[in-house]
Amino acid sequence: MGQSMKAVNQLLFGVQMVAMAEAVVLGQKYGITPELIFEVVSNSSGSSNVFLSRMPSVIKRDFSTKSTLDIQLKDMNICLRAGEKKRSPLFLATVAKELYKLAGAKFDPREDSSAVIKLYELLAEKY
Repeated sequence: MGQSMKAVNQLLFGVQMVAMAEAVVLGQKYGITPELIFEVVSNSSGSSNVFLSRMPSVIKRDFSTKSTLDIQLKDMNICLRAGEKKRSPLFLATVAKELYKLAGAKFDPREDSSAVIKLYELLAEKY
């Protein structure tokens, strides 16, 4: 049960980190600073432990390691194997895994998993 609980927790962490990156880049496209996003969301329904703990580092552009892109990719693979074993659909985990894989290939895979935001920023430049 411990491994299963770890997979559940890592699935939530991984998906929330990707959601945070996506939301911040969207906000920036509308001219909202990351600082204002943090201030408002911290006190709103979109807040989470992931947001509260990682957003300050994103604002500072400090991607020093707490949990690397590589480790997050490994953890998402564990989640997906757990889902496959029990025939549980994991659509968001699948997308998050691919984003961590791309971010780790494009940037230093030893950076913190919050560095997935750099992938979103790069993609947003293309639009």
